[in-house]
Amino acid sequence: MKIYMKKNQSFTHYGILCLFLTIFNYSFNQITVTSGLTPLQYVQDHLVGSGVIVSNVTFTGNSNQIATYDGSASNIGFSSGIVLSTGNVNDLSGLDDDEMGTGLSDPDLLAIAQSVTSNPEAAFISGTYDVATLEFDFVPESDIVSFNFVFGSEEYEQWENSMYNDIFGFFVSGPGITGPYVSPAGFPNGSINLALVPGTNLPITISTIYADLNSQYYINNDGGTTINLKGFTVPIPITFNVQCGQTYHFKFAVADCQDATLSTAVFLEDDSFISTLPPINLTFENDMNLDNIPEACIDANLILTRSACQTSTPLSINYTVSGTATQGQDFTLSTGSPILMDVGQNSTIINITPIADEISEGVETIIITVSYIDNNGNPQSISGSLNLKDYTPGEIPLCGCTDPTAANYNANFIYSDGLCSYPEPTILTPNVFSPNGDGINDLFFLTTQNASSVDLTILNRWGNIIYESSGTNPEWNGKLENNKPISDGVYFYKYVVHGLSDKTLEGHGFFHLVK
Repeated sequence: MKIYMKKNQSFTHYGILCLFLTIFNYSFNQITVTSGLTPLQYVQDHLVGSGVIVSNVTFTGNSNQIATYDGSASNIGFSSGIVLSTGNVNDLSGLDDDEMGTGLSDPDLLAIAQSVTSNPEAAFISGTYDVATLEFDFVPESDIVSFNFVFGSEEYEQWENSMYNDIFGFFVSGPGITGPYVSPAGFPNGSINLALVPGTNLPITISTIYADLNSQYYINNDGGTTINLKGFTVPIPITFNVQCGQTYHFKFAVADCQDATLSTAVFLEDDSFISTLPPINLTFENDMNLDNIPEACIDANLILTRSACQTSTPLSINYTVSGTATQGQDFTLSTGSPILMDVGQNSTIINITPIADEISEGVETIIITVSYIDNNGNPQSISGSLNLKDYTPGEIPLCGCTDPTAANYNANFIYSDGLCSYPEPTILTPNVFSPNGDGINDLFFLTTQNASSVDLTILNRWGNIIYESSGTNPEWNGKLENNKPISDGVYFYKYVVHGLSDKTLEGHGFFHLVK
């Protein structure tokens, strides 16, 4: 059974029945809250995790609008964290929904609430109330920051798509960010709101995540026994890009819309506001993009890459080798352990050279395990593997030049050794050209050998370009772009002949045009 009252309707209309229901529910509410900490304690001890340094922490609102919570026995989705509410946080597990009556409003939250065009009453929202705001500056260690939250409200299951579209926002400002919302004086380019429905640009309100819209993110808690909210979202992650080592500003804000009754709250997960450096990335690469490297001419590279945010300090990397392949017998490595990445260096390469031992051993495995101490003093390790395939004795050689355009091409080769040789390009140039339509010498072109393409430019005696083209064999018919035949005379040409490799042949000359 659902009991609904219009906002501001007298409690006495349903006094006895509602009192009974709330007392009954209170005996089962299992989330607990604890208030009374300083703003810095809330943020430093119950929000921020690794990789973030915070300062200038402030809270605006009634002291009973912020608290830590223990949600381990509730269905809120987090075991602990901090909560901001438009009502008294003690009522999340209590009998009542006390109105704060703080008189605080927020124009950015109002603008966001009015922007939800799917709500037919959005344009009629004229004010926000009971605003609670938590703000701080932070310096991230990496180029990504993330945190997790749950949004819930007593407005759910009755007041969706109405003026009572309670709202919250996550506003960030700082280097590289330009936005339409207010930001502190030290961050002049405004802020952006990160509280969006995942994968969309929709702000999150009770009218954008509920039973009929984006319902995959919604939990109906009407009649729930662990928390005094009629609905809330599933835990939602927020991730955004930053510049490591720079100072940013963050603002959490929640507000009632249009009146100051029925609480709305935002739960932030304990230690989830983080900016953790990613681990070193380990990849194997080879010129042939092979999964199994033959014991022949194909080398492989183990590439170790760290984030650019880690390059302000040197990094010593140790590695060990294991697997069924034997170092020194089946392969060699270009460098020993440890490896030092200098300041400013974000990658290093270990070359792996297979040895053609002419022993039938099947497919063997090289496993390389990398270990290092990260910027926080924690030991880290990562492993990768590479397979070696036998080179069978007596076969035609596996490796050689596999490019058909090369002089030393052999169709029997399976793998390229990168040692192809190419003949020099050659060119013959005409000195007379007679475009008179008799089918003889009507086109001007260059005769080439061992060329992949030709750039041809023809100029008149004043140095003006009258023809320009590139291709395998550009030809000029003696006419201008407007198809007008050109007059007899002496003309000049320039060319660049591109060979089959990186070699080029450049030259110039002149010819007589006689019709």
